[in-house]
Order: sequence, then C-alpha cells, then structure tokens
Amino acid sequence: MSDIQIKKENILNRILILLLIALSVSGRVLPQATINQRAKDGDRYLYLNFVVNSHDFTEPAQACKTLMRVAHIFNSHGVKADFYFVEQLITNIVQFYPWFPDSLKVLGMGVNLHHRAPHILSFKSSYISNLAKKPLDTLIYVLDSYEKYRLDLVTGSYNQAHSGGYNFVQEVFSEAPFTVSTGESGPTSNMGRADIIACKSMGARGLLLFHEDGSDADYPLFYSQGMLLRPVDFSITRWTAGSQTG
Repeated sequence: MSDIQIKKENILNRILILLLIALSVSGRVLPQATINQRAKDGDRYLYLNFVVNSHDFTEPAQACKTLMRVAHIFNSHGVKADFYFVEQLITNIVQFYPWFPDSLKVLGMGVNLHHRAPHILSFKSSYISNLAKKPLDTLIYVLDSYEKYRLDLVTGSYNQAHSGGYNFVQEVFSEAPFTVSTGESGPTSNMGRADIIACKSMGARGLLLFHEDGSDADYPLFYSQGMLLRPVDFSITRWTAGSQTG
C-alpha cells in the first residue's frame, strides 16, 4: 500500500471519528422531546363526550319527544352529542314519526348503535349460552344476520322479511352508525367479536370497550380490532335527585 493510500485512509478515519463525536454530542444537547397530551392548550384542555343511551322502545311517543328536547338543548349550546340507539326504538319511532332521523341529523347529533335485551348480545337464555360456545366463524354468520334483519321479539330469532339491526339504523339515518356497543357480552367475547366484525363490514368505525373509565389518561385514542375506541377517563352519569344509584 502506498503512502498516499495510507494518508487517505487516515483522513477518512478522522472524518468518521469527528462525525461520531458530533452525533454523540448533539444527542446529549438535544434530548428527545416528550409531549404531555393533557397539558393545557390555550383555553382548551378538557374534552367532554355527551352520550345519550336510548333504549325505551315501548313508549315511542314519549321517547321521541324526550330525545328531540334533549337534542335541541345540546344544539342550543353548540354541542354535538352522541346518541346510542337500540334498533327496536328506531323501528317504533319512525313508524309514527318518520321525520325523526332527519331532524336529529339537522341538529348535528351523532348516530351510534347500542345493544340491550332482547338482542342476543345482552339477553340470557340456554339457547344463547349454547350459541356462545360455537366457533367464531359460525357466530359471525349468526350475528351478521341479526345486524341485517329485524329481531323477532316473540321468538328471539330474526325476520328476513324486514331490515333490522345495524343495517336498518344505517338505512333510516342514511348514515353508518359510528360506534357500536356489544352489550353485556363484551367486545372480547366471541359473541362480541363476531358482532364487531359484522358491524365493521357495514361501516362501523368505533367501538365501546371502556364504559365509565379505563382509557389511558395521557394517550386516550387507541384502536382495537381495527376500530377506534371511545375514550373515557371518567364519567358523570345523570340521575334524578332523590333516587338511588346502583
């Protein structure tokens, strides 16, 4: 090796050493920044999600009147509340008040889907207990049918002659319900997972995993099963003065 080649190698080695030293120093001088997502940002640092669970399908007149009154109150304060409907309530309301879905949307309210008894996700029976033991692919087929066809309140099965479930609510509002609740089955059970898969295929994008609390307070926005989790750090549940909670 010639003297010239040796000198070139020495120069390159020195340059490399200087670069490594510079990188090391810059790493100490400029440490990685961390962001506190709960730090006050101007006058905006508290975020509230107003949720209206709508289950009482036995009194459509009273339900419609109450829900519209609540929606107008929210709208008057510039609030977009999230309404969670069971399919049976919407079925009964639009039978007598077909203007209800459009009126709610004009007021800027959010549309979501809830599952409560008599839906199989929240109803307890020997049939449903045995059904829950079936393989996931079988449950996906069953829950997909319950989200496409109307629930028969007498037999507990579904009626293919009428649209129902997620599909019906989507048709009525001309909008895919954003968030779905898996009822008492829970989103981690096979029944819950099957329903999530069915609703997601129809347009659902959000999932209720935590109810009263449970979200990471510093990093509240997370995904589960490809769905955005509804964040909840704490909750305030409205109740009538003099009544008991529990």
